[in-house]
Amino acid sequence: MVSAAPIATWLTPDRAKRYLKFAVGGLVTAALGGFLAALFTYMFTAKLNQEAMVQQQYLAAVQDFIATGARVDASVTSLSDSILDADGIKEGRKEARQAIAAHVAATQSLSQVVGSGNANAYMEGLATLRTLVDDARDVQTALRASRARSDLMDNRTVIVGEARRRIYGGS
Repeated sequence: MVSAAPIATWLTPDRAKRYLKFAVGGLVTAALGGFLAALFTYMFTAKLNQEAMVQQQYLAAVQDFIATGARVDASVTSLSDSILDADGIKEGRKEARQAIAAHVAATQSLSQVVGSGNANAYMEGLATLRTLVDDARDVQTALRASRARSDLMDNRTVIVGEARRRIYGGS
């Protein structure tokens, strides 16, 4: 009877166990590393998505602030023109009040970005403008309202610049 010779004389049972441990250890390490990499990637991506969402909300607040500010400018200018022309003062005043109220809301939503101190200072200017709009009856009071509107425009430009700087970063 002929006995079968071993296929590989170098592969002993002890060596086979060591190779098997080495292969299983490599697979476990690869699986654990892959899982941790996937978890890290997921968490990092979630953080970036959250930051992008907040940035978009802030940008929407800036755009609303700009749009309502333009509406305030247009309505105060229209009121001043109505006083100069002595035509439709009541309607112009109502439109200006509504525009100022909408702009107050936009300013409050933007205060998260520019800080409450800047927003409160700007709101004081809006309150002054509202008072001047309510008092506007002749050319002198219309002129004061127009000057207050112009001051707000300058302040609005600064606030928008500050908001963009804080949203996008930089110095």
